Amino acid sequence: MKNSRSILWLVLFIVSFNTVIASVGDGSLKDTNIQYIGRWDKSNATVFHSYWGGAYFKVLFTGKTVQIKLASAVNIYVSIDGKEDVKYTEANGIVNLTLSDLEGENHTLRVAANYTGDEIQFQGLLLDKGGKTLKQPKKEIIEFIGNSITSGQTTTKNNLSSFAWLTGESLDVDHTQISQPGITLVDGYRYDANWAPKHGQSVQYFLLKQPNNEENPFWNFKTYTPKLIVINLGTNDHNLRVPNDVFQKTYVDFLANVRSKFPSCEIVVLQTFGGFYTEETETAVKQHIDKGETKMHYISTEGWVSKDVDLPDGTHPNDEGHVKIAKKLKIILREYLVK
Repeated sequence: MKNSRSILWLVLFIVSFNTVIASVGDGSLKDTNIQYIGRWDKSNATVFHSYWGGAYFKVLFTGKTVQIKLASAVNIYVSIDGKEDVKYTEANGIVNLTLSDLEGENHTLRVAANYTGDEIQFQGLLLDKGGKTLKQPKKEIIEFIGNSITSGQTTTKNNLSSFAWLTGESLDVDHTQISQPGITLVDGYRYDANWAPKHGQSVQYFLLKQPNNEENPFWNFKTYTPKLIVINLGTNDHNLRVPNDVFQKTYVDFLANVRSKFPSCEIVVLQTFGGFYTEETETAVKQHIDKGETKMHYISTEGWVSKDVDLPDGTHPNDEGHVKIAKKLKIILREYLVK
């Protein structure tokens, strides 16, 4: 009997010890405590690549200082312990993220790609001697699909001052921005410029990387499952004169394809802030609802922003405009997060 109890206690001790060890990390690329939000390519064991602006990683760590190792120059925003994001321009190599020692033992770190062209080539973190990373709970995810507006073009912090980022932060969820300036919904329409996306989101959304990357494999949709998807598309289609019927049919098909990847998430489709393709967008959603879809919603954005005050160039919201949109959207999305 005593031997049985001794064996039981030994087993429990080993299990407990292994659990503690497994929950502690060292900041390397093998560290499972580092959470990667957005589309990351982790196929190379020596460097992880982020794609699409606003991608980020976050981690809970111990110690007084933390450094990041980067394989290439990139513009990033860094927040420690939930404080104001600090921009590091053209950060490269080993970068000290703590100019003075941190107070206390446990700290949070978030590193985000500033804008659409910023690709974080992450090679790990350098912690204090004896420092470690700790496991933290995962949050729900909202995925935002869009164009330059969702990317925060013309705002002070680009992706980080976009309504998408602001909404996600205000709801205390993780968030992704699969968005690109100049991108249409409908494939085959593009601006006559080198920077212009070669594909519309009806194609591009299903690929790992943002437009104009030569090698661009399909995205593995099993990597994460958002609780909510928010779509804002149509402004560039309008500028490039995509026919109304083509836009509507493409939207119907696009929604079906998104649904096939995420069978149970809520999908929220926003009216463009410029009021373009309003009837076509609403009808595309209604066609799915009429077929029995219960988790797809069209949201009118009429009156959310003022063209004279919030859209200085007539298209892109300024910082104040994005704040207004985020406040409206937060109220709407909160309802769907609890379903």
